Amino acid sequence: MGTGALIKGISYQPTYILEGTQAREATGEQVSTQGPGGFLYDGPMQVHRTENATPVKLLIVRVLDKGKPESIRSERQLDDAAQPGNRGER
Repeated sequence: MGTGALIKGISYQPTYILEGTQAREATGEQVSTQGPGGFLYDGPMQVHRTENATPVKLLIVRVLDKGKPESIRSERQLDDAAQPGNRGER
């Protein structure tokens, strides 16, 4: 997959693809590519990255604690974070 920044989400984030195509790579999961009507989910503290294959329109719902950032940049690689028992925490 591309060289997009690795992000560690702080929130629960379900994403519905309205238009376009988006690929997502996450800790412990295979790359998933979704088009219109597709659904992606990022859990808290999950290291992931996305890449748009085409321009996209998304419906994103974030559930997080008040005053907390939406995400933070991860300094770990997906391969490092995918070790058994490791959810990508730094």
